[in-house]
Amino acid sequence: MTTRIHDSDGTQRGQPELRYALIASGIGLLLVYLGMRIPFRTMRWPIVGLGVLCVLVMLAYILEMAWKAIRDRSRPLVNRARGHTREDSQLGTLTRDLKTGCWMAAITIGNRKVDLAIAGDDQPDAALLARARALYTDLGNLERRIAVYLGREAQEWALENPDLADEIRVLRISGIAFQSGEPGRVVIDFDGPNEMRYWFADYIDGDLSPLNFYS
Repeated sequence: MTTRIHDSDGTQRGQPELRYALIASGIGLLLVYLGMRIPFRTMRWPIVGLGVLCVLVMLAYILEMAWKAIRDRSRPLVNRARGHTREDSQLGTLTRDLKTGCWMAAITIGNRKVDLAIAGDDQPDAALLARARALYTDLGNLERRIAVYLGREAQEWALENPDLADEIRVLRISGIAFQSGEPGRVVIDFDGPNEMRYWFADYIDGDLSPLNFYS
């Protein structure tokens, strides 16, 4: 999963999954079908119109996502041609993301791919790149600390929300962001069973902040 880049106030940027657009399109088609079966014109056309509007909006979104998928598949070739890739001896290929102002890499934790985002313009920020390399060499220790941390957070959340506590217990690291302007702060993103809930924690000078989420 792509790393979610956090703004300075901690908010995250994300979009609903494609399957939700398909579900909404199906609901729109159902409204059209049911509306056409209503004998009263004053009731029929508002429902049909709502269904058509829903289908058109979701179709535009699906086309946008299809274009994004094509663009993402071709991006590595384009980036190489433009000089937007760098090879790092530890982190592998770093790819510049002009939209977020970061250089992206992918590392492996267990059997999962984890995205790294390192702030930088023409080059990855040297200090942040050094931090990313240091964290990478200590990845096993970080993963053990995260496991203990999530267990502790789950216990604390269980006092107020047992359902969220169960979700926290199965969270897995999905991304790590090294952001400019805050050299001591690293943002760790987590994937969980709820795809519309985005969990994250700050990792500041070796300490993990309380777990938080956006939805």
